[in-house]
Amino acid sequence: MLKKTIILIIFCGALFQCGLALDINTNYSLGGVYSQDIIIQGDGITITLTQGVDIRGELRVIGSGQGVRIVCSDGKWMIRAEGDIYLKNATLDISSLETFGSTVGNKKVSLEKTKITASNRALFAENRIIRARFSSFISTGANSPVALLYTNDNAALKNPVLEFCYFQVADTSSTGPVALLNTYTESASASGRTFDLEGSCFNNTSKRYNTNTGVTYDYSPAGTAYDPTTEPDPVNGILKISASNVNFDKIIPPGVTLAVSGTLPAGRKLKLGYNEDTGVYEGGATLICSSSFTVVGADNAASSVGDEFHSEGTAAKPNEIQGGSVGLYLNLYGQQHNIKYTNFNNFSYAIRNYASGVKIQNNNFNNNIATAVRNYGANTTVQYNTFSAGISSTALRSEDTASSSNYSNNTFNTAAAGLDISTNGALTIQNNTFSSRSSAPLRIRAGNATVAGNTFQAADGATGVWVDSGNSTFTGNTISYTSGKGVRTDGGSPSFTGNIITGNNVPGTAIPAIYISGGTPTFRQNNIGGYTNGRALYLGASASVTVGNFSQNNFNSPNPPVYSSGTDATSPIYILEQNYWGAATPASANFTGGGGPVDYEPWLNAPYPGGTLIFKRAEPISGINPSHQSQLSSIPANIYFGIDDLGYHNGTPLEYQFRIADSASGLLAATISTNSGFKAKSTIQHAVSGLLRGKTYYWQARVQNTTDHQGYTDWLSLPTYQFSINEPRLILNLSAWDTSVGNTQVSQRSAGEAIYYRLAFKNDESSLSTTMSPVTVTAILPEDVYWNGDLRVTGLNSGNGSVTLRAYENIAGGAPKTYTTTLSGNADLTYTSLGIPQGDVYKYRRFELTITTLPAQQGGAFIYGSIVK
Repeated sequence: MLKKTIILIIFCGALFQCGLALDINTNYSLGGVYSQDIIIQGDGITITLTQGVDIRGELRVIGSGQGVRIVCSDGKWMIRAEGDIYLKNATLDISSLETFGSTVGNKKVSLEKTKITASNRALFAENRIIRARFSSFISTGANSPVALLYTNDNAALKNPVLEFCYFQVADTSSTGPVALLNTYTESASASGRTFDLEGSCFNNTSKRYNTNTGVTYDYSPAGTAYDPTTEPDPVNGILKISASNVNFDKIIPPGVTLAVSGTLPAGRKLKLGYNEDTGVYEGGATLICSSSFTVVGADNAASSVGDEFHSEGTAAKPNEIQGGSVGLYLNLYGQQHNIKYTNFNNFSYAIRNYASGVKIQNNNFNNNIATAVRNYGANTTVQYNTFSAGISSTALRSEDTASSSNYSNNTFNTAAAGLDISTNGALTIQNNTFSSRSSAPLRIRAGNATVAGNTFQAADGATGVWVDSGNSTFTGNTISYTSGKGVRTDGGSPSFTGNIITGNNVPGTAIPAIYISGGTPTFRQNNIGGYTNGRALYLGASASVTVGNFSQNNFNSPNPPVYSSGTDATSPIYILEQNYWGAATPASANFTGGGGPVDYEPWLNAPYPGGTLIFKRAEPISGINPSHQSQLSSIPANIYFGIDDLGYHNGTPLEYQFRIADSASGLLAATISTNSGFKAKSTIQHAVSGLLRGKTYYWQARVQNTTDHQGYTDWLSLPTYQFSINEPRLILNLSAWDTSVGNTQVSQRSAGEAIYYRLAFKNDESSLSTTMSPVTVTAILPEDVYWNGDLRVTGLNSGNGSVTLRAYENIAGGAPKTYTTTLSGNADLTYTSLGIPQGDVYKYRRFELTITTLPAQQGGAFIYGSIVK
C-alpha cells in the first residue's frame, strides 16, 4: 500500500504542487494519499477510485446538472478525509465515507442531495458537526448506515442535523441488532445531545437507532408521506413534511424540492435556497405547499429578530414556491420575513402576510393565482416584483393594518385588478408599471398613499386610477386608458399634480379622462389628452370643485367636452378656472353638455406654465323690459333684465349693480343698488319707485362673478338704456257758465257783458290700467281772461290726496305762487277762494294743477273760475 502511495504522489507531483488544492472538473481516477484539498466540480462526470483514498485536507464534491459519480474500479474502496467533507449532488458507490484525526468540534461533514451506497458504513464521523439534508445512506452489509462517535462535549457537536434523509440497512428485521443510526460516546456525555431527524425515514418500522441515555431524536415520520413500497429518493425526488411538530430550523438547499403543509412553529426558521456551508443564499430550491402552510414567526416585540421565513434566490437561479392547488394559502405571521427572487404559482393567496417589516422583492407571481399578495402587515416592502397575467383577481391587496408599507418598482400585468388599497395609514406607491384589463390597475378605498412616478395602463373598460376615499397624493404618474375612465374619484380629498392622463380617442360618451363623482379632489398641473370622441371631464352632482382645486391643467387635445350632472337649481358650482382648454379661446359649448353650473374663466390661452390668464367680465345684460327708447303710457313698478356671462361662469354666483336717473348726466350721481346671489341666465326684476309721468329715465346695470370677484366694468364703458313715461291725455275745454242761473252752462253773451267761465280739464285716460301718480296739467289763459281766485273740483275725493295750484305771472314760467287744498271725504270742492289778493289776479297767465293720485280708470273734471274782461 505504501509503495503504491509513493508512486501516486510522485506522479501527481508532476501536475500539482504539494499544499495546493487538486481541482478536478472532468472524469478522473483517484487513489492513495493526498496532502492537499481535493475539489471536484462538474456535470455528469465520474471519479473512479483505483484504491483507498486518504485526504489530509478537505474533500469538496460539488455536482451540477447530472451531478458527480464516485465509483470503484474493482471491489469497494474507502474514502477518508481529515478536513471538512462537503458533498453536494453526488452519488457514491464505495466501501465507506469516514473522517479521521482528532478534533474538538470545529470540522464539518456537510451533505446535500447525496446518495452513499456502501458495503461497510455509508458514513462514519468522529467529533464532527453533522449537516446532512436530502441524502440517502444505504448499507448493503450488516453495518449501520451512519455511525457517529463523540469523545468530547464541545457545544457545536450537540445538534447533528440529518433532515429529510433516508437510512437503509441490509438487515431489515424489526428486532435485529443493527442500528440504522448508531451514535455512541467515549469520554463524553450523551446528555443534551439532540439529533434533528425531521422529515427523515428508515427502511423498516422500528426506525432503529442507538438509544444512549440523554440523547433526543426528533423526527416526524408521519408527515414524510413516503410510499412504503418504493425506496425514497431524497436526491432526485420530492420529500414531504408536516411542519406541525418542527423543533429545528429548516434549510432547503439549492436544487432541492420539498413539499410542506401545516404550521412552522413560533421562532423556527425555514430557509429556502440557502447553502449552509458557504452561508450564502444561492436559490434554486423548490417549496411545494401541498396544503395551506403557515409560518407562526416570533412575536412582534421589539426584541424579536424575526426573519423566520426566508426565501432568497438569485436572478439567475430563483427559488420556486408552488401551491398544490388554487385554494391554498401561504400565511406569514411575526415580523421581518424576507422573500426575494422567488417564483410563485398555483395559490389563492400566494402570500397572505400578517407580519410586520416583511420584505417581498424581485419575485415573480405567475400562473393560477387569485391574489398574489394580501398584506395586513405594517412596514411591509413590496418592490421589484412581477405580477403576471395569470393572476385572476388582484395582484396586491393592502388591508387596513398595512400602514407605512412601501409598494414600489413593481410590474403589474394582471388580467384583473392590480393594486387594491384599503389601508387607513400612509403608504408609498412609486415607480410601478401597471397594466390591467377588467379592473382598475390602482384602486384606493382608504388611506393617505403617496403615489408617484408610476405608469398605469387600463384596458377593456378598466379605470386607470380609482379613488373611493382618503387623502392620497398623485404626482408625476402616467395614466392611460382605452374604453374605461382615466381617473375616477368617488370621495375623499385626493390630490393629482403633474400627471399625464391620456385616452385613445375611442368613440363614446362614457369614457372621460377625469371622472369626479364625489369628494373634494384637487387636480393641478396635469396634462390631459385623448378624449376627442369622449368626455374630457365628468362632474357628478356630489362632487365639490372649488376655487383653486382644479387649475393649471392642460387639456391638450382640442375641444375638451365637460359634462356636469344635475340642474342649475340643485347642482353645486364647479370652479374650473385657470386651465388650458386646448385652444387660446375655448368654445363655451364644451361646458354646456350637462345641467350643472361650470365656471371656467379666467382660462390659460396656452399650455401651463407658459399660458396667460384671460379674463372675461361677467357683464352681459339681455332681455331688458322696458325696451330701449320705448314710450310708456304708465309708470313701471319693475325693470326687467337678464344677467349672463357668455358661459364663462355658467351658473356660478353673480351679483349686479343698478342705477337710474331722470337725465343722462344724473346717472353719475345716482344711487347704486347692489344685489347678489344670482346664477347666470337669471332674470332680474329690479323694483323702481318715485318715477313721474312726462319724464325720460336713464339706467345702467353691470354684473360680476361673486366667486372670484374679477371686478365690475367701469360704468362709462357700459351701455345706457332709456325709456319715457307719457303725460296723461287730458282734454282742455273752455266753457261759459253763469252762476246767477244755477251754475249751468249758458250760451255766449255779447261782448263786454260779464260772464263767468269755467275752464275744465277732463280726464280722458279712463281706459288706463295703471294708477297715475301724480298728475299735472298745464293751462295758459287767453289775453282777455283773468283769474278770479276761486276753484271748483268735481269727481274727486279723499282717495286723490290733494290738489296743488301753481300760478305763474307769465307763460314761460318763473317763480310761481303755490296754493294747496287738501281733498277730504267724498264731497266736491266747490268755488272755494284760494286767498289770492285781488291785485294779483290779473298777473297770472300760466297755471299748473297737480292731483296727487289719479287711480286707474277714474274720470273727473277739474275747474277754475274765470271772468271776461
